[in-house]
Amino acid sequence: MLFLSALSCLSLSACAPGPVLPELNVVPSVEIERFLGTWYEVGGIPTPEQNGCIGTTATYSLRDNGDIDVLNQCFLDAAGTRTQQARGRAFVPDPEQPTRLKVEFFWPFAGDYQIMALADDYSSAMIGNPQRRYLWILSREATLPEERYQELVELAVGQGYDADKIQRTPALASN
Repeated sequence: MLFLSALSCLSLSACAPGPVLPELNVVPSVEIERFLGTWYEVGGIPTPEQNGCIGTTATYSLRDNGDIDVLNQCFLDAAGTRTQQARGRAFVPDPEQPTRLKVEFFWPFAGDYQIMALADDYSSAMIGNPQRRYLWILSREATLPEERYQELVELAVGQGYDADKIQRTPALASN
């Protein structure tokens, strides 16, 4: 998940400067309390660390200081017996732009986490990074209606993401 993008920067030089791209269009606001909880990743452009991941989730909880604890996890087998986890923190570097967060898994490296789409009822969301290398389509349920999934993919492509790189995240058979 996006939470592991900091490791990608360290191990694969994925954060090396590239072409200058326009800023991502993000949602104007977010109610952090409503955004907290568990999200299922249903699609996107995964980080290299997500190779072999099944049933990927991200769980967000509020810290006393206003930052957000991030727990990303996935299963490494279809039976759901082997897991992989990453813990980090998310924070808002500029209070004037609350939907443009930083996520830190390995201090002092923090990746950009920008909320590009958010359903009014907080049932689905799409998160991206400005370099268009990673994308996460999230749902409160293990699945997302096809119409909404395609709407989010089209929105991502309209903002410069490569449609050929966007893929569905494998779900556990029990989901």
